[in-house]
Amino acid sequence: MLICTSSSDLLLLLGLLVVCRGLDMRDIGRDLARFTVHAQATTQVKAAVQRAAIQEFISSRGITHLVHFTPVENLQSIAEENCLLNRETLRTYSADGLVFPDKFRGDHAEWAICCSLQWPNYSMLWKKRHILGVRFAVFILKPSILWDYDCVFVEGNASRADLRLRIPSLRQDKLNKLSHLKALYPDPDQRPQRWRCYPSDIQAEVLVDAEYIDLEEYCSNIAFDSDRDLEAARNLPWSKQIKCIYLPSIFGRRPDITE
Repeated sequence: MLICTSSSDLLLLLGLLVVCRGLDMRDIGRDLARFTVHAQATTQVKAAVQRAAIQEFISSRGITHLVHFTPVENLQSIAEENCLLNRETLRTYSADGLVFPDKFRGDHAEWAICCSLQWPNYSMLWKKRHILGVRFAVFILKPSILWDYDCVFVEGNASRADLRLRIPSLRQDKLNKLSHLKALYPDPDQRPQRWRCYPSDIQAEVLVDAEYIDLEEYCSNIAFDSDRDLEAARNLPWSKQIKCIYLPSIFGRRPDITE
């Protein structure tokens, strides 16, 4: 009886099936089943090891949260649903009253919820606030999203042509997420320890590959730079652990950027 332990063994087995017509089909069926179970178990072990390694890397960098910003007009529906939805899912709902700061997703990643590590993309946020006149809230999310969800790590603005073209392959490469995450940071990193939580590029993105992010489980605070928006948000039906806070600094320049 042949026992398959790798893809090469499987190919050998199939070749023997063609050449040796007398091979017992029941044995082949059992061997194929063993190969499938072995492959699944190997993938699960690799995923568990990767999950632990990502947690260790996040801790070593001092990364305490992700952020996601959205126009304040969307808060009512977000509070009622108690989750952040990706653009693809939002299209299946009534879009009445929702505001999309980007009418067209330049990264073509409508399957994703766009987040940043530790600090918003303040360059983009500034433009949307001051040029387009949009008022925003910043969701502060737990870093466990990075290992609980499939995430695509993009080294800069995901709409940039060269990076956008890489997104499909990064999305498919599920067992090399740690190396993709590390690529967002300098190596070696000569910056002071307090700044090593920030990616090299202020526009680096985390595309969370999910239909939704459960705010009850993953959100701690929602930040505002306006007393009016803050008070309005506090009257919405958030989960009890979510606090609406006045934190105008998070709408400004990243602390490690001096110019």
